[in-house]
Amino acid sequence: PTQPGKEVGKEKPQAKEEVKPQDLAKEYNERITKAKEETPDQMWSVDKPSEAEIVDAAKGGRIVKGDGGMVMVKPDGDIVGLFKDTPGKKGVADQLMKDAVAKGGTKLDNFDGYLTKIYERNGFRVASRIPFDPAQAPKDMPASGAAKKPDVVFMVHDPAGKIPAEQLNKKFESYDDAMKHRDSLVPEKGTGKQNEAFFTEKAAKASSDVPY
Repeated sequence: PTQPGKEVGKEKPQAKEEVKPQDLAKEYNERITKAKEETPDQMWSVDKPSEAEIVDAAKGGRIVKGDGGMVMVKPDGDIVGLFKDTPGKKGVADQLMKDAVAKGGTKLDNFDGYLTKIYERNGFRVASRIPFDPAQAPKDMPASGAAKKPDVVFMVHDPAGKIPAEQLNKKFESYDDAMKHRDSLVPEKGTGKQNEAFFTEKAAKASSDVPY
């Protein structure tokens, strides 16, 4: 007999098991290490964050665990350590990028290549770039990759295309200068507006050049 108030064939949904930060950090660390070891021809371009950064991101809820890969977001919105460890599975990076943006991701940098195209179709634009420097190349970079001499590009999330074209794809010689330019274009948190400091400085200089 059916108990009063109880529907036949329906069970109470089970609560989703919460993953502890230390377990998530451990999983991320192990999986990105394994991915870099097993697919060095692709993963050489992905820097593994430090253990302290991984733990901090896990505690802050800034590690994304997707279906076939993971990615991490730093407190300042820098998206790092994106990896895929399911060969043949499509759409992994795109979903991870969407989730990273939802976690506060606003910027990233990478060697110009196939990753740039993935990031561009997810709303990121190249703000600045520096030429390839063999002395700063990753130790695990294959000769085939070094032969292409890829620029390092600094990208900012700008899906609506609000950043003026003249402020994009700027060439620099210094990593720090390229990064500072990119960061000046990052939307201020909570406003949806680009950082006005850079534009204010440019406007002031332009005004000072006017001969009246």
